[in-house]
Amino acid sequence: MDKAVSCLLEQRKPIQIENSPAHLRLFRSSFSGKPCPVRCGAAFNSIAVDCYGFVFPCVPWINWGKPVGVIKEGSLREFWRSAEYQRKRADILSCKDCYLNCQTELNLLFDVKYLI
Repeated sequence: MDKAVSCLLEQRKPIQIENSPAHLRLFRSSFSGKPCPVRCGAAFNSIAVDCYGFVFPCVPWINWGKPVGVIKEGSLREFWRSAEYQRKRADILSCKDCYLNCQTELNLLFDVKYLI
């Protein structure tokens, strides 16, 4: 496990892998089957809507079939700013289910508590 992470970190010289060193170091936990140690900010920086109007904070939640709402009437802007979505954001912050590049890099970049 450590050997695999070390190998990935070495592949960054010169940069051949787009993942940051901080993200690559998280792979040790991932390879061990541990939950991601970084808070998920997906509900604050992204949103995905499928063709049926179901709303998801990120693409993995689409794949897992975990909608946080549905837009039948109204706008995406109204949903984004709604009290309902604000309440769900707190739950999404505690998501530790993935290490995927689409959100983990952003989470590492913007989660000051993790970086300190």
